[in-house]
Amino acid sequence: MPLTMPNTKEALYSRVAGEDDSMDSSRAFLEERQERRPEKRSRAWMLHVALFAIWVVVYLLPLVLPARQPAATGAIAQIYSPVSEDAIQEEYTIFSDGRPGDNSVYYGPPNDENEAEWYKLRRLGFIDLDHSEVEQLLGEPANETMTYIGGLGMFHSLHCVYAMRKIFYWPETVPNIVDHFEHCLEMIRQSVMCQSATDIDTHIWDPESGELDQYTHKFKGLKSCRNSDKVIEWADERKSTVYNHFP
Repeated sequence: MPLTMPNTKEALYSRVAGEDDSMDSSRAFLEERQERRPEKRSRAWMLHVALFAIWVVVYLLPLVLPARQPAATGAIAQIYSPVSEDAIQEEYTIFSDGRPGDNSVYYGPPNDENEAEWYKLRRLGFIDLDHSEVEQLLGEPANETMTYIGGLGMFHSLHCVYAMRKIFYWPETVPNIVDHFEHCLEMIRQSVMCQSATDIDTHIWDPESGELDQYTHKFKGLKSCRNSDKVIEWADERKSTVYNHFP
């Protein structure tokens, strides 16, 4: 059957007009979708930002920020000291029991070995102070014509511990023995109470003994301390050229 073509302009134009109507509808649909897209993109972007913020707060900040310690009741400002911050380092340590078989290099009656170790602690203690350090320590102008030295508290306490050792083993070598004994006893007491250590030494009670004073000490718990080696190193670098150790 032969193909017949429309022979009127109206037929051609009506077909084109129908196609135009379809294109107009498609264009309107696309324009409507394009108008909605920015709103959807905005909502998606806000959702991503919110999720990221939650992730930062929950997972990232605890890794970056230091652990928060409970504030001490009645905390006061730190007293000025010329000792550098690098020399003040906290550490954990375990005490020796102070008995035979579990003791330190300082333990026991005087001999060449432990006296040499005690001397390493006793040879330091005083440092030269410049005038700016003196003014911060005393809260008043330094006398420009005077020379100032300072004794570190740790070495004063160690001096008193060693004096008690001498009084016990060599009482005849300690001048003014009673005055020195009472002075050092009081200095050690004040130093211990000033520190007020709150670590716990546990005691195991033996119920089979039936005696109140029968128990076993357990001093092997961790202690939080300052690294004394760091302070000793700093004191050695700053030791006084005038008078550098406690007697």
